[in-house]
Amino acid sequence: MLDFSATLSSGDIDAISPRLCDAFAKVRQIRGFDLESSADALRLTPRELLAIESGSSHPDPDLIALMADHYRIDADRLGTEVMIHRSDPGIDPDQCIIWFGWLPIEYGSNLASNQSILTSIADGIRLLRSVGPAAAVHMRTSEIDLVLTLLDLNDEALVADAVRAFRLPWKRTEALIGESIERIRDKSLVAQASSTIGLESNDEL
Repeated sequence: MLDFSATLSSGDIDAISPRLCDAFAKVRQIRGFDLESSADALRLTPRELLAIESGSSHPDPDLIALMADHYRIDADRLGTEVMIHRSDPGIDPDQCIIWFGWLPIEYGSNLASNQSILTSIADGIRLLRSVGPAAAVHMRTSEIDLVLTLLDLNDEALVADAVRAFRLPWKRTEALIGESIERIRDKSLVAQASSTIGLESNDEL
């Protein structure tokens, strides 16, 4: 398992490049699968699966695809090399999933409250980074911008909900959200998102 500090800076986040073996070990535990049942589903022995998770054996592309399907993750975001390269964040509005790396984070519903969406995303990021439930969550600007396309930006409790979810200081959170809203308006990200998940256009913000 990866063990990252709860006080990550933006530079630290950019430097994180987990090994494929760590990702498979982590996601099996996240999904709640034991070693024996996953090995059986993947047509491996428990010893073979443990070897993959420890990094002493590297799966071929076909097995990576099979494992990704079993663990409900995106094989393309994993790649086939020892190290997982950083991928761009993205949203699948039909499945209510957001990606900040190889792990899909389910946020429940496109119509959920800001608090519900933010809490789901923050918890998912903590799982991805192997930090505790009370750890502060830091994100890249591109990730913050993407999250805000899912939210009601007119909600007066937006900053308070973000502070509770991400465990960041109020002034810092308020500044990050304000800066992100300006970027969203400049880039028309909300207008793009509205065509797929029914958000208001940025003319209505």
